Amino acid sequence: MQDDIPINTIDSPTVILELIYRLKIKDVMTTALITAKRTDTLRHIQALMKENYITGVPIAEDQRLLGIVSIDDIVTALDKGYIDDVAEKRMTRNVIVLEDDMPLSFAISYLNKYRYGRFPVLNKARELVGIITSKDVIRTLLVEINREVLRLEKKTIPYHP
Repeated sequence: MQDDIPINTIDSPTVILELIYRLKIKDVMTTALITAKRTDTLRHIQALMKENYITGVPIAEDQRLLGIVSIDDIVTALDKGYIDDVAEKRMTRNVIVLEDDMPLSFAISYLNKYRYGRFPVLNKARELVGIITSKDVIRTLLVEINREVLRLEKKTIPYHP
């Protein structure tokens, strides 16, 4: 699996590699989900995306993932004139998902391999519990690296009253 992540595992700082393998997807994913129903129109989903500055919306009912609509789907619907169709008719149904207890390295690998902007995250009960994007990964890694730097500074800087 180590070869699957787009990070040089030989020259990279060990702290980054340790974080990638220690953190779980549930530690990084966004849990404040914006979802739509299968009966919502693509126009409604377009408005959700615009209002929330997002590029994809899971289609779900009772925490069960049914599909996903991406910004590409919206652009195509606008181009081809079916923006008022319901999500169920046009959503992507075969969605690649991640599980919340997988190591973060899986998410990094999937983001690189598939080039999708987001992956829905399911728990063991197959319920939709989050979504993960490269932005989530970068933000979390920066916060964790900063914590590690602060911890190391406290260890190495002598205290002078």
